[in-house]
Amino acid sequence: MLPEEQFFVYLLNRVRHDPVTYQIEQGVPVDLSYVTPRPPLAVNDSLFASAGFHADEMATYNYFAHRSPVTGHWPNKMARDKGYALPASWSSDANYIESLAAGRPGAVATLYDLIVDEGYSSPLHRNHLLGIGDFSAADREIGVGHACNAASKYKDYWAIHATRCDPAGQFLTGVVYQDKNGNHQYNLSEGLGGVTVSANGLTTTTNSEGGWSIRVTNGTYRVSASGGTFSGTGTVPVNVSGDNVEVDFLSGLDTGYVDFSLWVNKAPTIDATQIPTLSAIAMNTTDPPGSPVAGIVGTSITDPDLAALRGIAVMGVTGTANGVWQ
Repeated sequence: MLPEEQFFVYLLNRVRHDPVTYQIEQGVPVDLSYVTPRPPLAVNDSLFASAGFHADEMATYNYFAHRSPVTGHWPNKMARDKGYALPASWSSDANYIESLAAGRPGAVATLYDLIVDEGYSSPLHRNHLLGIGDFSAADREIGVGHACNAASKYKDYWAIHATRCDPAGQFLTGVVYQDKNGNHQYNLSEGLGGVTVSANGLTTTTNSEGGWSIRVTNGTYRVSASGGTFSGTGTVPVNVSGDNVEVDFLSGLDTGYVDFSLWVNKAPTIDATQIPTLSAIAMNTTDPPGSPVAGIVGTSITDPDLAALRGIAVMGVTGTANGVWQ
């Protein structure tokens, strides 16, 4: 995988999250206020393989087209050949998954061109990548290929395969990175490969450029990144309810970014009107059962942070004449 390929995915997912901010920051000459924000697309190794194959073939054989003049294959077939399970009803002799670009070496400029879609009667690339319309809105996963050949017509060739499998899933996905320039965003060549990401016992390892994804069901997850060249452990609570969720980890930070916003642990509140009932303890008995923490806490604590651990913090003990804390 090339750094530019993972960087493209990160940039695209930021645009999908907030199209209007992207329009303003990049000076896009298209009003994106009509675009509905969409969840992130999850990185998929098979789609990276198929997109990479097509980009390499275009650069090598000096052509720019969805259908390969070398093999006669279309993008749907390319994805299936690399092991991606497209919906069975989709023909292999078609393109339902691919956007192409050429002539730009970098991810920033290439994405800009695809979003603007200048010179096209219909913004098909923008619709595809930003999930505009019911068909593209259902996409969940992505792979990107970039290849360069100075002897070819356009030199740089890009293939973006964005689609969904059958059945479509939902994913936790994101990047793990070292923030070299201190801007609190993932930038080119900042990704950390070989880092372990876990979510309620489900684990994966980041790709060479820091990208990762885990297929999940609806529910609440504690997502963590650690190991490899990652400094410390980053952990965030995440709620999954029907859509993909972006979770990014910055090395050295004990928290993370959920859908591009820094997660901050908010203080829980306690309902002081609820008075816990403590079980009586008979004197001079060995290991009396006492009252479990869950019984003392009960429903009196409200914590806005999902998946937060509940307990009682013992700040100090004045003496042991009447027993010890166990």
